[in-house]
Amino acid sequence: LTKGECGMLIEEASVLLASGEQYVYTLVNSVREVVVHHLPGTLGWFNSKGVPHLAGAAAEYFLDVVNGPGDLWVYNVLMIHYKATSSKTHAPLHRDSSLITLVVPLLERAEYEG
Repeated sequence: LTKGECGMLIEEASVLLASGEQYVYTLVNSVREVVVHHLPGTLGWFNSKGVPHLAGAAAEYFLDVVNGPGDLWVYNVLMIHYKATSSKTHAPLHRDSSLITLVVPLLERAEYEG
């Protein structure tokens, strides 16, 4: 993802979070999260550019499962903001119905630890 794309995704999610909107999935109070279908600009980007880009990455690492974008069925897309000062900077161990999960940091590596 480009720095501009990441900035656009972060900005739209930040505006929604600032309005008080939040999707509670992890049940961890150090995490704020929104679902992408509540973010029109992000959803448009995800459908047009995100899926093909992420499918290529998934195909590279999950050779037996993904050959290309047509092989992916997206169940849920979350944007999660972790509080860096919290001891809980990850989703808790859990099981779900996903075959694979992709985690895409939206900040440059120098902007966070972990």
